[in-house]
Amino acid sequence: SSILSESFAVSTHRTTWQKMLRALASPAPSFASPARSLASRAAASSNFDLGWDQLERSLTAVPFALPKLRKLEVLASRNGAGHTGARSFARHHAARIRYQNPAAEVMVRMSKQFPRSRLVLQLDTGEEQEIDVTKQRPSEIAQTLLQATGVADEMVERAIAAIHDEETAQAATKAAEREERIENGGRQRGFQFRASERPGVKRPS
Repeated sequence: SSILSESFAVSTHRTTWQKMLRALASPAPSFASPARSLASRAAASSNFDLGWDQLERSLTAVPFALPKLRKLEVLASRNGAGHTGARSFARHHAARIRYQNPAAEVMVRMSKQFPRSRLVLQLDTGEEQEIDVTKQRPSEIAQTLLQATGVADEMVERAIAAIHDEETAQAATKAAEREERIENGGRQRGFQFRASERPGVKRPS
């Protein structure tokens, strides 16, 4: 019986090692490294899209190339409706200005302590300007910035037209989402009603 027990132990031990060796020799599971799996898919297919093209299109949708700009600070107050335009300008366009002007220093500061929203800029000549943009729309702030940095009128017109187109598209999207919420009984997009809870369906008494 002791011989049988030793034989069984050796057999079990050998089987365990065989399983371990097969596991080591097999390909790594896909869940082991999502980043590696993503990179492998990108390398295997030239058509695999990581989203960089879409990001670049967004960053260049409005022309903000400012060759004379060396430094820009967007100071936006967090309080009051008169500062909504400055906050929106910082949120939608600061990244574009940074991307299109890599040599310039671009900063955004928002605080309740700012009584007025302002642009503080420095040009390559050393000239510094501080411009009050309180109660201005994002397109007006963009126009102010472009003109202050000496950009050609044609580029100013292109930038303002691009901003207007973008704002129109955003407004249309918000209107469609609002209508969808109304049709969906006030629920957010993607909410699934139960069959008995759909608008217009009467629950059995």
